[in-house]
Amino acid sequence: MTDLSRVCLAISSFRNDETVLRLIERLTHGGVRYARILVVDSLGTGTFLSELARRGLGDGVEYHCATQNLGSAGNLALRLELAARTSARYVFAINHDGDAKPESIAKLADIADGLGPELGALYPLRRMTNRQGAFDVTGRYRFPFTAIRSKRRPKARLGPVFWGTSNGALYSLSAPRRGLLPYADLWMCYEDLAYGWLLRQSGYSQFTANDVELEDGYEYTRVGRLWVTDKPPWYAYYYARNLPVAARRTQQPLPVRCLVLARVLLELGATVAFRKQKAARVAATLHGLKDSFFDKMGKWQLP
Repeated sequence: MTDLSRVCLAISSFRNDETVLRLIERLTHGGVRYARILVVDSLGTGTFLSELARRGLGDGVEYHCATQNLGSAGNLALRLELAARTSARYVFAINHDGDAKPESIAKLADIADGLGPELGALYPLRRMTNRQGAFDVTGRYRFPFTAIRSKRRPKARLGPVFWGTSNGALYSLSAPRRGLLPYADLWMCYEDLAYGWLLRQSGYSQFTANDVELEDGYEYTRVGRLWVTDKPPWYAYYYARNLPVAARRTQQPLPVRCLVLARVLLELGATVAFRKQKAARVAATLHGLKDSFFDKMGKWQLP
């Protein structure tokens, strides 16, 4: 039996009962034990707990259902806050559709044990299934250029990074217990980048464990020889708003802030050149950029 009693499993959901139930079943198969299993849902269906009990999966599970849509940022912040109240040393954060195995979580925890109290987060190596199986090494750079990929697995066992995706991340609970939490008011988009920057600013280290692999089906589409993200038009608002706000709050150096603006303008160019529903995307981007200057946060009018 795999002992993960020092790890709190924290699952994000938005009315995805069946997917979350299957995830819990998979991650507890064979008697795997966690310090606690947290499920944070928004506007839940009202049937999760009864179905959890019917399947005999309720032992050690806490279900928290918000009466408003927390967004991915609010959900992550609440999961880490709740995990900090447990006896666990780490929290493994995963979305309802995340790819994870108990043995991978155990391997991350074993590696984290040897990295000392200054550890903020340990991320698996992402293999992008929608980009020909390439490995994502974007986090080794402070600024989030569009996904930087490598056809070869990095040779080093550990790679220092500035940030990583929260979908499959092992966070030390040292920082949340100090009150360092993701910015919930970002609502959606770049909350994991902002938290990585915050951890770095606060003196915590972060690494990618290059021998722990996670498949990531992030939405990309190919246009000729280029790869562009394939998100709904409203997503452009949060992209343009949250990236400048994250840079400002975490006191990123001036060159990074200039790159942030350039990145938003580059996205506008990609929209005009390649994407559908151009008018809606451009309007959302400009609105988000405007709101970033006034720190107007939280959920926008969409979705």
